[in-house]
Amino acid sequence: SVFKFPVALAVLDRMDRNRTRLDSVVRIKASDMHPDTYSPLRERHPGRDFSITIAELLRYSVAHSDNNACDILIDYLGGIDIVKDRIDKLGITNYNLTETEETMHSRISNCYNNWSTPSSTLQLLEKLYNEPILNETHTEFLKNILIETSTGKDKIKAGLPDNIVLGHKTGSSDRLDDGTKIGDNDTGVIYLPNGKLCFLAIFIKDSRESDQTNTQIIADIARIIYNSAVQK
Repeated sequence: SVFKFPVALAVLDRMDRNRTRLDSVVRIKASDMHPDTYSPLRERHPGRDFSITIAELLRYSVAHSDNNACDILIDYLGGIDIVKDRIDKLGITNYNLTETEETMHSRISNCYNNWSTPSSTLQLLEKLYNEPILNETHTEFLKNILIETSTGKDKIKAGLPDNIVLGHKTGSSDRLDDGTKIGDNDTGVIYLPNGKLCFLAIFIKDSRESDQTNTQIIADIARIIYNSAVQK
Protein backbone atom coordinates (compact mmCIF):
# COMPACT_ATOMS: atom_id res chain seq x y z
CA SER A 1 0.00 0.00 0.00
CA VAL A 2 2.99 2.36 0.08
CA PHE A 3 2.33 2.80 -3.65
CA LYS A 4 -0.83 4.74 -2.73
CA PHE A 5 1.48 7.69 -2.01
CA PRO A 6 2.73 8.03 -5.62
CA VAL A 7 -0.84 7.40 -6.83
CA ALA A 8 -2.04 10.35 -4.75
CA LEU A 9 0.84 12.50 -5.96
CA ALA A 10 0.00 11.72 -9.59
CA VAL A 11 -3.68 12.52 -9.01
CA LEU A 12 -2.84 15.87 -7.42
CA ASP A 13 -0.43 16.67 -10.25
CA ARG A 14 -3.23 16.13 -12.76
CA MET A 15 -5.51 18.31 -10.66
CA ASP A 16 -2.80 21.00 -10.70
CA ARG A 17 -2.60 20.95 -14.47
CA ASN A 18 -6.38 20.83 -14.99
CA ARG A 19 -7.10 23.32 -12.20
CA THR A 20 -9.41 20.80 -10.56
CA ARG A 21 -10.59 21.69 -7.06
CA LEU A 22 -10.20 19.32 -4.14
CA ASP A 23 -13.91 19.68 -3.42
CA SER A 24 -14.83 18.47 -6.93
CA VAL A 25 -17.39 15.66 -6.68
CA VAL A 26 -17.26 12.31 -8.46
CA ARG A 27 -19.97 9.67 -8.67
CA ILE A 28 -19.10 6.15 -7.52
CA LYS A 29 -21.13 3.09 -8.51
CA ALA A 30 -21.74 0.23 -6.12
CA SER A 31 -20.10 -2.02 -8.73
CA ASP A 32 -16.85 -0.07 -8.27
CA MET A 33 -16.62 -1.40 -4.72
CA HIS A 34 -14.87 -4.77 -4.79
CA PRO A 35 -16.19 -6.90 -1.92
CA ASP A 36 -13.10 -8.91 -0.98
CA THR A 37 -10.63 -6.17 -0.11
CA TYR A 38 -9.93 -3.75 2.74
CA SER A 39 -12.25 -0.79 2.25
CA PRO A 40 -13.68 1.47 4.98
CA LEU A 41 -15.26 3.42 2.10
CA ARG A 42 -17.33 0.39 1.05
CA GLU A 43 -18.39 -0.18 4.64
CA ARG A 44 -19.63 3.40 4.83
CA HIS A 45 -21.61 3.08 1.57
CA PRO A 46 -22.67 -0.59 1.46
CA GLY A 47 -24.33 -1.75 -1.74
CA ARG A 48 -25.26 1.66 -3.16
CA ASP A 49 -24.08 4.36 -5.54
CA PHE A 50 -22.80 7.54 -3.89
CA SER A 51 -21.03 10.84 -4.51
CA ILE A 52 -17.75 11.88 -2.88
CA THR A 53 -15.19 14.64 -3.26
CA ILE A 54 -11.78 13.86 -4.72
CA ALA A 55 -10.28 15.12 -1.45
CA GLU A 56 -12.16 12.46 0.51
CA LEU A 57 -11.17 9.75 -1.97
CA LEU A 58 -7.54 10.74 -1.51
CA ARG A 59 -7.97 10.77 2.26
CA TYR A 60 -9.50 7.29 2.25
CA SER A 61 -6.73 5.96 0.01
CA VAL A 62 -3.73 7.52 1.78
CA ALA A 63 -4.75 8.09 5.39
CA HIS A 64 -6.92 4.97 5.71
CA SER A 65 -5.27 2.76 3.05
CA ASP A 66 -8.60 2.03 1.34
CA ASN A 67 -8.01 -0.33 -1.59
CA ASN A 68 -11.18 0.56 -3.47
CA ALA A 69 -10.48 4.29 -3.18
CA CYS A 70 -6.98 3.69 -4.53
CA ASP A 71 -8.19 1.84 -7.62
CA ILE A 72 -10.89 4.44 -8.28
CA LEU A 73 -8.17 7.10 -8.26
CA ILE A 74 -6.03 5.02 -10.63
CA ASP A 75 -9.02 4.75 -12.99
CA TYR A 76 -9.56 8.51 -12.67
CA LEU A 77 -6.02 9.02 -13.95
CA GLY A 78 -6.43 6.55 -16.79
CA GLY A 79 -4.44 3.61 -15.43
CA ILE A 80 -1.40 2.68 -13.38
CA ASP A 81 0.87 3.47 -16.35
CA ILE A 82 -0.06 7.14 -15.96
CA VAL A 83 1.11 7.02 -12.35
CA LYS A 84 4.46 5.53 -13.35
CA ASP A 85 4.91 8.03 -16.16
CA ARG A 86 4.48 10.94 -13.75
CA ILE A 87 6.92 9.49 -11.23
CA ASP A 88 9.42 8.76 -14.02
CA LYS A 89 9.24 12.42 -15.08
CA LEU A 90 10.28 13.42 -11.57
CA GLY A 91 13.54 11.56 -12.14
CA ILE A 92 12.81 8.64 -9.81
CA THR A 93 14.45 5.33 -10.75
CA ASN A 94 14.88 1.91 -9.16
CA TYR A 95 11.18 1.25 -8.73
CA ASN A 96 8.28 -0.23 -10.73
CA LEU A 97 4.52 0.23 -10.81
CA THR A 98 2.37 -2.05 -12.97
CA GLU A 99 -0.28 -3.38 -10.58
CA THR A 100 -3.48 -2.07 -9.01
CA GLU A 101 -4.98 -3.28 -5.76
CA GLU A 102 -7.37 -5.44 -7.78
CA THR A 103 -4.63 -7.16 -9.78
CA MET A 104 -2.54 -7.75 -6.67
CA HIS A 105 -5.49 -9.31 -4.85
CA SER A 106 -6.43 -11.44 -7.85
CA ARG A 107 -2.96 -12.98 -7.87
CA ILE A 108 -0.81 -12.41 -4.81
CA SER A 109 2.46 -12.95 -6.68
CA ASN A 110 1.65 -9.76 -8.63
CA CYS A 111 2.65 -7.86 -5.49
CA TYR A 112 6.27 -8.45 -6.51
CA ASN A 113 5.69 -6.36 -9.65
CA ASN A 114 5.15 -3.20 -7.60
CA TRP A 115 8.48 -2.52 -5.94
CA SER A 116 10.87 0.21 -4.91
CA THR A 117 14.16 0.54 -3.14
CA PRO A 118 13.89 2.44 0.15
CA SER A 119 16.12 5.20 -1.24
CA SER A 120 13.87 5.74 -4.28
CA THR A 121 10.80 6.00 -2.07
CA LEU A 122 12.61 8.55 0.10
CA GLN A 123 13.65 10.56 -2.96
CA LEU A 124 9.99 10.88 -3.94
CA LEU A 125 8.92 11.81 -0.42
CA GLU A 126 11.68 14.41 -0.13
CA LYS A 127 10.58 16.00 -3.42
CA LEU A 128 7.13 16.60 -1.93
CA TYR A 129 8.67 18.47 1.00
CA ASN A 130 11.59 20.20 -0.69
CA GLU A 131 10.58 20.91 -4.30
CA PRO A 132 7.55 22.63 -5.91
CA ILE A 133 6.28 19.48 -7.63
CA LEU A 134 2.67 20.40 -6.68
CA ASN A 135 1.01 23.71 -6.00
CA GLU A 136 1.01 24.92 -2.41
CA THR A 137 -2.58 23.88 -1.67
CA HIS A 138 -2.11 20.33 -2.91
CA THR A 139 1.30 20.03 -1.25
CA GLU A 140 -0.12 20.92 2.16
CA PHE A 141 -3.14 18.69 1.61
CA LEU A 142 -0.97 15.64 0.87
CA LYS A 143 1.32 16.35 3.83
CA ASN A 144 -1.71 16.59 6.11
CA ILE A 145 -3.32 13.33 5.01
CA LEU A 146 0.02 11.58 5.54
CA ILE A 147 -0.09 12.88 9.11
CA GLU A 148 -3.69 11.65 9.43
CA THR A 149 -2.67 8.06 8.59
CA SER A 150 -4.68 5.70 10.79
CA THR A 151 -3.00 2.41 9.77
CA GLY A 152 0.26 0.94 11.03
CA LYS A 153 0.28 2.53 14.49
CA ASP A 154 2.45 -0.41 15.58
CA LYS A 155 5.16 0.39 13.00
CA ILE A 156 7.22 3.63 12.83
CA LYS A 157 4.72 5.43 15.06
CA ALA A 158 5.28 2.91 17.87
CA GLY A 159 9.00 3.72 17.91
CA LEU A 160 8.49 7.44 18.52
CA PRO A 161 7.55 9.47 21.59
CA ASP A 162 3.79 10.12 21.78
CA ASN A 163 4.12 13.87 21.16
CA ILE A 164 6.10 13.55 17.91
CA VAL A 165 4.30 14.25 14.63
CA LEU A 166 4.74 11.66 11.88
CA GLY A 167 3.53 11.81 8.29
CA HIS A 168 3.72 8.35 6.76
CA LYS A 169 2.32 5.66 4.48
CA THR A 170 2.25 2.07 5.60
CA GLY A 171 2.03 -1.11 3.56
CA SER A 172 1.26 -4.73 4.32
CA SER A 173 0.80 -7.66 1.93
CA ASP A 174 -1.03 -10.92 2.31
CA ARG A 175 0.99 -14.10 2.76
CA LEU A 176 1.93 -16.72 0.18
CA ASP A 177 0.70 -20.28 0.64
CA ASP A 178 3.93 -21.18 2.44
CA GLY A 179 3.39 -18.39 4.98
CA THR A 180 5.84 -15.90 3.49
CA LYS A 181 4.78 -12.29 3.86
CA ILE A 182 5.83 -10.45 0.71
CA GLY A 183 6.04 -7.03 2.34
CA ASP A 184 5.62 -5.22 5.64
CA ASN A 185 6.54 -1.58 5.10
CA ASP A 186 6.37 1.95 6.43
CA THR A 187 7.83 5.17 5.08
CA GLY A 188 7.45 8.73 6.21
CA VAL A 189 8.82 11.90 7.72
CA ILE A 190 9.35 12.58 11.41
CA TYR A 191 8.84 16.20 12.54
CA LEU A 192 11.73 16.51 14.98
CA PRO A 193 11.57 18.70 18.12
CA ASN A 194 14.25 21.03 16.67
CA GLY A 195 12.04 21.82 13.66
CA LYS A 196 13.97 19.67 11.22
CA LEU A 197 12.58 16.72 9.27
CA CYS A 198 13.82 13.13 9.33
CA PHE A 199 12.87 10.99 6.32
CA LEU A 200 12.90 7.22 6.66
CA ALA A 201 11.74 4.12 4.82
CA ILE A 202 11.73 0.70 6.47
CA PHE A 203 10.83 -2.22 4.19
CA ILE A 204 10.68 -5.88 5.22
CA LYS A 205 10.53 -8.36 2.34
CA ASP A 206 9.71 -12.08 2.27
CA SER A 207 9.40 -12.46 6.01
CA ARG A 208 8.62 -15.77 7.70
CA GLU A 209 8.16 -13.97 11.00
CA SER A 210 4.80 -13.12 12.55
CA ASP A 211 3.11 -9.81 11.81
CA GLN A 212 3.83 -8.77 15.39
CA THR A 213 7.54 -9.49 15.00
CA ASN A 214 7.69 -7.58 11.71
CA THR A 215 6.04 -4.50 13.15
CA GLN A 216 8.26 -4.65 16.22
CA ILE A 217 11.34 -4.70 13.99
CA ILE A 218 10.08 -1.60 12.16
CA ALA A 219 9.31 0.18 15.45
CA ASP A 220 12.73 -0.71 16.88
CA ILE A 221 14.53 0.62 13.79
CA ALA A 222 12.45 3.81 13.89
CA ARG A 223 13.35 4.31 17.56
CA ILE A 224 17.07 3.99 16.79
CA ILE A 225 16.80 6.44 13.90
CA TYR A 226 14.83 8.95 15.98
CA ASN A 227 17.22 8.79 18.91
CA SER A 228 20.17 9.32 16.58
CA ALA A 229 18.46 12.24 14.83
CA VAL A 230 17.64 14.15 18.02
CA GLN A 231 21.22 13.77 19.28
CA LYS A 232 22.69 15.55 16.25
